[in-house]
Amino acid sequence: MTNTDPIIRMFSDALVIMEDGQLVSDLTETQRDLLAALTDCIQDGARRAKGTLTLKLDYVLEDGMFDIQAEVKSSLPKVKRGRTVLWATPENNLCRNNPRQRNMFEDVNEAQDVRSV
Repeated sequence: MTNTDPIIRMFSDALVIMEDGQLVSDLTETQRDLLAALTDCIQDGARRAKGTLTLKLDYVLEDGMFDIQAEVKSSLPKVKRGRTVLWATPENNLCRNNPRQRNMFEDVNEAQDVRSV
């Protein structure tokens, strides 16, 4: 009996058949997501954006057979976050306005408590 399987000589040919093609499909999708995230960073005003796509292949040889496990990881660019300023109330809650400061936009014609002297 002869083996009629073609010999895989090119690394790219091996990638295509790994996981019945799912590995290349996952790599393609991960690359698209990475490129979209990089493009979004530039459109949001960044001058430079950086990300990585990592393919790790673990090879185990046992009883003349290779077992290859793949791992795909990506590192997306860090998105610049906005800043929020809040104050703590005496009850330890958060509020948008400083509770120790009068609201300068309140209606000055509002009825005020009148104090007698």
